[in-house]
Amino acid sequence: MSLPPFMPISTSIFGQEIDESAEEGQREGLAKLRAERDEAAWKASLEAIREAARQKQNLMPSLIEAAKAHATLGEICEAMKDVHGTWDEPAIF
Repeated sequence: MSLPPFMPISTSIFGQEIDESAEEGQREGLAKLRAERDEAAWKASLEAIREAARQKQNLMPSLIEAAKAHATLGEICEAMKDVHGTWDEPAIF
């Protein structure tokens, strides 16, 4: 089976080019956020996520407080992984 002539075949793959200065700006912004946030509120918010997850309670209030305390998405996910772990798909052959 062949493709119709109006459907060109392309072998090149396009990727997004990101300027290195954008990455550096993000790193600087994250470092500033971490330096300026209230560390006690940040730690308490992540512990509240862990506790809500352990108790199988609604996580949304704790997630909102963590966002207000400037916790990053990665930090929030790690707090949940502390309780639930991660799931790996079993290899079935």
